[in-house]
Amino acid sequence: MRALDSGRGSRLRRISYFVIPALLLLFNLPAAAADYIVAYALDGIENIETGGAECEYRSYCDIKFENAGVLLSLGFRDARHTSLGIRAYAPRRANCCFFSDGVDSVSRDIRVSSLIRLHVYEGHRRRGNEFKQNLPIGVVYLKISDLQR
Repeated sequence: MRALDSGRGSRLRRISYFVIPALLLLFNLPAAAADYIVAYALDGIENIETGGAECEYRSYCDIKFENAGVLLSLGFRDARHTSLGIRAYAPRRANCCFFSDGVDSVSRDIRVSSLIRLHVYEGHRRRGNEFKQNLPIGVVYLKISDLQR
């Protein structure tokens, strides 16, 4: 009986030598879960679109506003994940999409505020010191939360 018990004990010890470190390594790998969460809304001229997205630091996070035909691409521009770059475009629309001053990308410091408000326009990019008044599409609201630093 004793030989059987010692065999079972050594087997459990051998398993624990391999299984526990393997599990610890798995828990230290980059998580498949999101690094941050974005709640978003587009208060458009014709309708309102809302939703949420789970995003990862290592890739751009795309947000699609189906009805408006607008696509936003988000990505952090620094290693500390404080400066969020936002780019707007519309695959189905010509001459779209721009933020204030006719620029197609902006950067926001989320340490100042995790709620971002951006006016989106249709028209063309500003050239030099040209005054350009593009047509409004709506206002985009982005709320960044659950940052894993």
